[in-house]
Amino acid sequence: KMYWSGEMPTDVIGFAADCMGNLIGFRRQPAPSDDSPVVFFDHEYVEVSELSPSFDEFLAWYLDNLKGPLSSST
Repeated sequence: KMYWSGEMPTDVIGFAADCMGNLIGFRRQPAPSDDSPVVFFDHEYVEVSELSPSFDEFLAWYLDNLKGPLSSST
C-alpha cells in the first residue's frame, strides 16, 4: 500500500525491493499466468518497465549473476 500511495500503478503487485527502494513485481492480469512478465517500479521517476518476460527467466538471470558466498566457483 505504501508504494501505491507513492504513485505506483495499482495494477502492480510487488514481491521484492532493491536496496534503493524500487519495487520488483508483476502486473495484475484478468487471467493470472505463471509466465507473467516481471516489472520494475522506479519510485524516483514513477515509471514501470519490464525486467523480464517471465519469472523463470528473471530468476535464471538473477542466479547467473549472483555474487558472493552463495555463488558457484565452477
